[in-house]
Amino acid sequence: MQSGSPVIFEKDHEAVQSFLRTLSNLRGTPIEYCESYGGSDARYFAEYNVPCIIMEPYGGGRHAESEWLLASDLNEYYRLIETWLLAGVSTQPASTNR
Repeated sequence: MQSGSPVIFEKDHEAVQSFLRTLSNLRGTPIEYCESYGGSDARYFAEYNVPCIIMEPYGGGRHAESEWLLASDLNEYYRLIETWLLAGVSTQPASTNR
């Protein structure tokens, strides 16, 4: 078992807000949040106060031979990341509040 710093979703951080606005604009719907427990590489960024958003294209069978992604969702995910990056990502530092 591995451990690391907890990842706290800083939804008020400007970079996170710009990402969420882009997502909402592309989908045409309000953003829905959920709690998720588990591990991710975001823990390596958390110790440096780098805000993280954990999301992925729709799929299943994670880390198995039967792993799959819905191609249309992968295309939407790519467009989201591309649109957000081309719009310019905020350079404000993350808060140090934990």
